[in-house]
This record gives sequence, structure tokens and C-alpha cells, in this order.
Amino acid sequence: MKNKTKKIISFLAVIGTMSTMFGTMTMKTSANYLGDINGDNLISMSDTIALARFLNGEYVLSDYSAADVNVNAIIDDVDRQILLAFIMGNISSLPYTG
Repeated sequence: MKNKTKKIISFLAVIGTMSTMFGTMTMKTSANYLGDINGDNLISMSDTIALARFLNGEYVLSDYSAADVNVNAIIDDVDRQILLAFIMGNISSLPYTG
């Protein structure tokens, strides 16, 4: 149990560090915009985290269309990977269908 707790704490620390590192790389959006998973009018690491939590059954989406960043009517890990690539600057726009 202690190892599992340590792993969870380590994971959260990494996510927190990534959020801090990439927090300055946010993009302002309008309401119900692709990639703005948590509805804060920004596309940032917190949206990727929210999408990962949704995929794990730990988060309820308020706007499913914002999460379908490849517009294939399926919200899955591919959407999370695309969203992360967009935030990292490896994809220049959403929706991404490439």
C-alpha cells in the first residue's frame, strides 16, 4: 500500500511540475472550443489532465464536443495524445485529422 501511495504522489508531482512548466504555454479560447476540456477558456496541461481523468472514469465532461479534438465522434486516448501534441506545439491547429 505504501508503494502505491508513493507512486501516486510521485505521479502527481510530475503532473504538477509539467503543469507549472507548460502553464505559460496556454492558449485563450472561446466557450465550447475544441481542446478546452475543463471550460476555463484556455487550452493547457490542465485540459490534458482532465481528459485523462475522464478516460479513467474520474471526471465528468461538461462539453463532449470540446474533447473530440480529431472530430471522429469518439473520445479516446488518441484525443488526449493529439491535445498534448497541440499544447507542446507539435500540432498547429485543432481539429487535427492527420
